Amino acid sequence: MKKWIFVLGLFLSFNVYCDEITIIDQTDPNDATTKCGDNCTWTLYSDGTLEIKGTGEMYEWRGIGDTSYGHDYASTAPWDKYYNSVQKVDISGVSSIGTYSFRHFGLLSEINISDDVLTIGYGAFDYVPALSELKLPDNLTTISDAAFMYNEFSNLTIPDSVTYLSPTAFYNSSLTNLYCSSAQKQICLEALKEAGYSDERIENVLKLYQKQNGQYFYKGKFYKNSSDVGSLSWIKKRIYSIDEANLVTGEKNRISIKYK
Repeated sequence: MKKWIFVLGLFLSFNVYCDEITIIDQTDPNDATTKCGDNCTWTLYSDGTLEIKGTGEMYEWRGIGDTSYGHDYASTAPWDKYYNSVQKVDISGVSSIGTYSFRHFGLLSEINISDDVLTIGYGAFDYVPALSELKLPDNLTTISDAAFMYNEFSNLTIPDSVTYLSPTAFYNSSLTNLYCSSAQKQICLEALKEAGYSDERIENVLKLYQKQNGQYFYKGKFYKNSSDVGSLSWIKKRIYSIDEANLVTGEKNRISIKYK
């Protein structure tokens, strides 16, 4: 006699929930008090991303303190009330970052700045403690007073396009590595001295790169953009000019080729 055994399977249904990113606050393009420039708008999303986009200059903000929402070192920037929520900032299209734009933003750890930005205003990144690295735009020309005061950067590269670096840009800041072009040596030295760095510390912190045939050279590696110096975005070259080969090999290992 054959016995049939029936096994009843239990089928479980699972619901997969995805976090939906929503808009928390958004500028009113017709309200001058909420815009960030004549042609600049901003949007804050629920994942902590602040998006700033437009054209032309950003407005200049004024530093204030003791706000009703608990921000002791604040500014008149329209997004300042979210100082304890913003974790990431994406800036595109505008030509400047206004004064005190992100003053004492405690959770801000990532900033993406497009190459449209030419100027960083006074105190724009005054005390952003979670920000350890920042890639500056390749077309940047001006870094204003106290732009990065009270910060700690592991690596910061000054693009070779920068013609003005304020002596007070790094006031009370700490940098592990500051990369500057050889042509910017003096202004970088002045900024570090003004920040209170000893000669010995400057020697350890300041790293000078060179421009060579439209590319940038530092410690045996070539980079496409000056802002990439010190990063992992270096170029693996296969063909070197004589000058480039001399840079890579150094004086001690230089090979001379004679033609008859």
